[in-house]
Amino acid sequence: MPITYHIDRERNLVTISANGNLNEPEYREIRARIASDPQFRPGMYQLEDFRSVVEHNFTTEGYDSFLDQEISLRQFFGNARHAIVTSSDLHFGLTRKLIVEIGDSHQDTRVFRSMEEAEAWLFEEHE
Repeated sequence: MPITYHIDRERNLVTISANGNLNEPEYREIRARIASDPQFRPGMYQLEDFRSVVEHNFTTEGYDSFLDQEISLRQFFGNARHAIVTSSDLHFGLTRKLIVEIGDSHQDTRVFRSMEEAEAWLFEEHE
């Protein structure tokens, strides 16, 4: 599987890393696995590293299904910040679209071009 995650309870952080071809079923599965992992606690920051993804294989139906899943999983992930890092223009645009479509339930999600910017935003002091 080209997508993995790591939970760092000390830093209150879930890190997701993907490489190669990313498809909707694998991404949905990893998000569900995180929500059910006993090490996970609601409110943990999330950092997704998609800089090594070379192709995105999401169908329209898969995208819609993923959108529904993200909205329903929101109760498990809480309102903690969620940073997504990508070097792909396509993934950057799709992620921004997803953030808008999810709406208020995902207000603390942002997409970045560099890991440094994403980490700085995740851990900066905020209200």
